[in-house]
Amino acid sequence: MVVHTTNILALPLVLLAWAIDVYLFLACIRLGCSLFRGVTAARLRDTLRPVTDPLPEAISRWLAWHLKKPVPLWLSWLLAFLLGMVLKQLFLGAALAAA
Repeated sequence: MVVHTTNILALPLVLLAWAIDVYLFLACIRLGCSLFRGVTAARLRDTLRPVTDPLPEAISRWLAWHLKKPVPLWLSWLLAFLLGMVLKQLFLGAALAAA
């Protein structure tokens, strides 16, 4: 994605949006590797787990604490993806508005 702004103060917002894009890309790779049973896919999944799993785990704990019951794992991943996409749009909107 190319974002062109002339305001130097918008750079941190663009970098945050790019960081969210990288996280979503790595999470997609991690979830895609779960479809394959090979040794390489398992290694890649285990390598990406410390980077991608803390956010869905935190969301799952937060939901379980507030709902007082366990939540399915797919729900926390879905909420993590939706949160990432919404935050990315907010940061890019703020960066473009600051330009």
